[in-house]
Amino acid sequence: MIILSVGVNDSARLARPDGRNYTDFAIFESEIASLLEQAQHLCPVLFVGMVPVDEAKMPFLDCLYYNQADQYRYKEATRIACAKRRIPYLDIFERWMAGGESLTRKRLSKDGLHPNTLGYQTLLEDVMNWEAIATYNSQTIAS
Repeated sequence: MIILSVGVNDSARLARPDGRNYTDFAIFESEIASLLEQAQHLCPVLFVGMVPVDEAKMPFLDCLYYNQADQYRYKEATRIACAKRRIPYLDIFERWMAGGESLTRKRLSKDGLHPNTLGYQTLLEDVMNWEAIATYNSQTIAS
């Protein structure tokens, strides 16, 4: 089994809040499709979506501007690409956003981009409680 999780770095804006995206959206769509198709030829594939960023902490490294609107766009492209290929997708962005800004901020490191210890604990719980993992584990045990 492969568990993939990509996209947040692709969504960054370069040099300024309205700069171009690190990876052009059309190129991202093409590359995510290719990645998913190649992975499916190897073994079962699951996809864990990105965590939302704290926009107030941007820019990251004084040059990368992440925002939730671009994140949403890229994660939706990924979710749709997974759905087309029947690849289970765990929408961490939506899950954390549903809990409110306070939940998200408590789970991000000071850079506003990466999970902190509580964030990684939450991610582990989210993944371990995900139906797709349980289904895969039960199929593995049965065979």
